Parts: sequence; structure tokens; C-alpha cells
Amino acid sequence: MAFIVEDPDDASYLPEVIKGADEKVMVFQYWDMDALLATAFNAGDTRMMESIGATGLNTKRAESFFTVNGDYQPTISMVQGEWQRWRVVFAGWDDTSLKFKLEEEATGADDSCEMQLLAKDGIYIQDFPRHVKELPIPPGGRAEIMIRCNNVGTTFVKTIRRVAIKVEVSEASEEVVETETTSATSRAIEAWSPTKWPSYLADLQNEPISEGCDCETELDGYGLESLINGKRYRSGNSFLHTSYLGATVQRAVKGIHDHSYHQHVYPFQILGFEEGNPDEGYDNYFKVGDWHDTWYDEDHGEEASFLRYRPTVFPGKIMVHCHFSLHADQGMFAKEYVLNLTESTGGKCACDVHGEISGPGIVDFIGDYADSGYARSSFLSVWLCLGFSLVWTVYPV
Repeated sequence: MAFIVEDPDDASYLPEVIKGADEKVMVFQYWDMDALLATAFNAGDTRMMESIGATGLNTKRAESFFTVNGDYQPTISMVQGEWQRWRVVFAGWDDTSLKFKLEEEATGADDSCEMQLLAKDGIYIQDFPRHVKELPIPPGGRAEIMIRCNNVGTTFVKTIRRVAIKVEVSEASEEVVETETTSATSRAIEAWSPTKWPSYLADLQNEPISEGCDCETELDGYGLESLINGKRYRSGNSFLHTSYLGATVQRAVKGIHDHSYHQHVYPFQILGFEEGNPDEGYDNYFKVGDWHDTWYDEDHGEEASFLRYRPTVFPGKIMVHCHFSLHADQGMFAKEYVLNLTESTGGKCACDVHGEISGPGIVDFIGDYADSGYARSSFLSVWLCLGFSLVWTVYPV
């Protein structure tokens, strides 16, 4: 599902060109034919086989495809020169980014439509409008763009080189053409960003890291060796790292060229890499200073990504995991804990706890669920968290 928190009802909060644009919500799902057909066969699901056959796909050959809001290659209508606001959710479970691109049918060119990035993972960027040609959205990630097409005809939205959406661009009427130069639906987008940010989105790029709060988180391995910092997930009172309210926390995350790192509760700010430039290879999509809750980068190999966040509101558990569902199911999960303490009341960070925590600042149950009657609620909470990794939110102030 896509869950939308609307912007403040303030006439001056958003530019008219954004507020007046036609809005589309798009949930992209990737279907791996090998995995899908094997699962359907094992489950005796003949209707799934019939449905795939109805799309015209070859069920005897290992193809894969995307659906958008459950539809195979849906068509979207646009008027030439008019902006639309697209909220894109990649409900991804595999270890690949969306690689969302536009390509004109007639020429194969990628410059017939204009895309301006507005927000990622529910958080507005601070340098809007930012021109992009590709959206390498990680699994579980979201992006919001303003888009308009200038050429009449058909344009394809391609994801991992597969057609996912057909965009039919129609010519504007003469009456509209005469007035559209000043219309909110077609004029150029002016620079804009929110004037205020909540405390947990304060810029941390030049903030000193709190003592003991600089930890490494490495996602590594496959199958039954799907590990975080060399350990499989353990339920109950077992935590990877701890922090406290108000701390400036840094995580050196490794392995994101093979695994997509997803962090619940608090988004993180991109600080950069050991080597290289985070803008390389992504055509302006990722930038130092941007905020995310999902991170996947196929271009930087073994380098660590430095991410920062500051817990300010909610103490308690934070789940971190690989968003490739098979890896998560096989153990690439971990929990961090934010103590209900501040630096002045004794808050401290700890790295690589790999076990039990105790003492002041614990605000919820952290024992062994299986032995205490909490097994069912624990199971539900984990899968509710997984579901909400696909939620789209816009954080109003």
C-alpha cells in the first residue's frame, strides 16, 4: 500500500505548479518468473499460471516483468507540456534497484520528457528542483517527481530495461496553448524547499559524532549465512548497537553493493564514501546531505557508506535489515535500541553489543517472546514493520 501524509493546508507551503498538478500514485512490483512459476507450481496455483499467460508473456522461458498498481504495462495519459506529480513506490523484494527511465517510442531518446526530483523516502530534498534522468530507487524506497513531456506520442517508462508503463502524450488544444505559458500546470518550476524541518531531520553534516556512537554495520553473505556484523538475527533481548535521545549517530554501512540497507523509525542522512563521489553513476539522484531510510548502491563495491541520524522523539527498538526478503528471512536482521535517556541523564552509545541490554532507559518489553506468551504479537510486529517499509510518507512541518 501507499500511505500519504498530506502537506500542510497552507496556501504558501507549496508552489502552485506543484499543488495544481495532476497526481499519480504508482506502486511498482517486480516479478521474477523463475521464482514465481516455481512457487505457483508448488502451491498448485493454476490461476496464477493462467493470469501470466493472459499477459502474453512466455511462461516456458524465464522472463521477468513489472506491474504498476497490479496492472501489467498500464497506460497513463498526459497533455503536452503539463506537469504531473508522480509518487513512486518500489515494492521491491529482490537485490536490484528500480532503474526508472523514460524513453520515447519513436526515437528511443530520453530527453522528450523532463523529470524534476521533489522528495525521496517521504522527505523533501533541499535543492528542488533537481533535474534527474534516472531513478535508481532501492527496494522499499520511494521517490516523488514532477514530470512533463513535450513531444506528442508514446513514451515508455522502463524499469531495468523492461517496459513498465506506456505514457500517451496528447496535443494541447489551441485555447490551452494560448494560456498555458502562464498556467500553473505548465510553467517552469521555481526553486523551493520547506522553511522548517523537524528535529530528527536537522542537518548533521557538520555535527560532531557523539562519543561511542560511531559504529559499523556490515551486511554480508547469502543463504543461511546471511549475516549482519557476522551474526544472524536473534529474537528477544539481543541488540546490535544502542544509542540515546539527542545523540548524533554515525553508521559506516558496508555491503550495500549486494544488499539493500533499510532502517526503520529514523531516516538517515548521506555523508559520503571512503572513496569516490556518491553522485557518480546515478545522474544526480543521490547526493551528500540527502535523507533516506533505504540505501542500495551497486557502484561502490566494498566501500563503506557513512550515514548519520539523530533520534529525538521515539525511544525503543529500531529494526535494520536487508530488503531482499530472502536474505532477511534467513537472518539478515538486527535491532538497535534507543535508550530513553539524554547525554545529561547518562545516555551512552554502544557498538556491537550482540546480546542483552539492561538498566535505565528501557521503555518496552525486550525479553524472550517465545517463553513469555508474546510469540504471536512479536511475529505480527515484525511483519507489520516489513509492510511499513513500503509506506510513502511526506513529512509536513
